Amino acid sequence: MSKNKKVSEKKSKNFNFKPYLWQIVSSVLVLAVLVLGVILLTTSNNCEVNNLEDTVTITNPKIDQAVVNNTVDFVKKNLLPDGTSLKLKSAEIENSLYKLTLTIEDQDAVIYSSLDGEMFFSSPGITKSQILEQKEMEEQANVQEEVPKAEKPVVEVFVMSHCPYGTQIEKGLIPVYNLLKDNADIQVKFADFAMHGEVEVVEQLNQYCIEKELGKDKYFEYLSCFLEDGKTQECFDRVGITEEQISSCVSSTDQEFDITKNLNDQSTWRGSFPTFNVFLSEVNRYGVQGSPTTIINGVVVKNMSRSPQGILDAICDSFTEQPSVCSTELSTETPAPGFAFEGSGSASAATCG
Repeated sequence: MSKNKKVSEKKSKNFNFKPYLWQIVSSVLVLAVLVLGVILLTTSNNCEVNNLEDTVTITNPKIDQAVVNNTVDFVKKNLLPDGTSLKLKSAEIENSLYKLTLTIEDQDAVIYSSLDGEMFFSSPGITKSQILEQKEMEEQANVQEEVPKAEKPVVEVFVMSHCPYGTQIEKGLIPVYNLLKDNADIQVKFADFAMHGEVEVVEQLNQYCIEKELGKDKYFEYLSCFLEDGKTQECFDRVGITEEQISSCVSSTDQEFDITKNLNDQSTWRGSFPTFNVFLSEVNRYGVQGSPTTIINGVVVKNMSRSPQGILDAICDSFTEQPSVCSTELSTETPAPGFAFEGSGSASAATCG
């Protein structure tokens, strides 16, 4: 009974799901979760079975003791492995349903049943007010804050170098940069965690130093090559970059932001992913959650098209006075996610993160 004794804190599990109507599931789902949890417990525990006589005596006259006991008995006999410890901890009425707290092995789990015991539920349902509240929250989350206008807009695009949706927007951004580089400050930055491991951490460090040491034009020239198939050294050779040109920057940046140190210390990771804290202050300021995230003049831009024309339109809308190049027509085709410039993708707002 070793590893699973970590569950000795008896917290009631209510198996709540995100409050959408279609997610009010049947008993099959909730009880399948119970069964799975118990199977995991019983593989390393040989606990004795508690008989139903161990269940509590119900004093609420509105609760039918027989229905509740039959429900518990049904769960025990039909939905749990033989030898599993099960007893009723409490029973109450909630929203015209029986709310039953069952102790399975040493964990508590909550299920709901109809008053006749014929139906199981994972939750007692949601109210109309909860539905309206959720709807309002979603609508507010999709409201685009007005982007302030500027004489020279500042555009910050946060990506992960190997995120297929980050490379997607970068492919759309390159022709826009070439068009607007004298009129807008367009910057590629990185999220504070790298979902694609060491290869991404190393690549992002290289890209950061290419721009810092060799300038944006050389960076976007390199990026155009890298987005073809993600081959760093081949692109170094093709665009004329040597490791010596960026090695000092790589070393000092690595040391300043503990990049390699954090890569090797999983206690610093964000969940399962190593951190990359070069742009941490900006990430925190804007609340960047993943790749890509676009900021124009300090405001997160939502649902922006990733086609060259869509990106151009979004940036040009942020000028106090649009330059003549904003009348240029670019491709309206959204690049495909991932590496390579061939093909096209959907207008999806998918992200890594």
